[in-house]
Amino acid sequence: MKFDMPDGKFEQLEIFEHTLFTVLEFDWFGDVVRFELHPEQGGCLMIFTEKFTTTTEQRIKDLAGWHVCLDVIKSLLDGEPIDFRDAEWKKWHSNYEQAINELMIADKE
Repeated sequence: MKFDMPDGKFEQLEIFEHTLFTVLEFDWFGDVVRFELHPEQGGCLMIFTEKFTTTTEQRIKDLAGWHVCLDVIKSLLDGEPIDFRDAEWKKWHSNYEQAINELMIADKE
């Protein structure tokens, strides 16, 4: 698939698994991102997973970005306005940075 970069360029990302209305798993610049939909009464459950092997500042930015993207999806489905992206991203970036740093410290012990 083609990912539209903010600078107007497109990056080609490989799709690893696709089952219509159920699974989408793809390369995310060396990581693996997976969306799963599971039917439930009155709707569905979406499970999002990102598997990564290295922790970098970009990874922390990505985690915060995915968090906000999922919140935006929820807002769109609920018919609510979307005007919180930047402030929410900053909040989640700080939270993920702290969590990753704590994991790295615990891993060294």
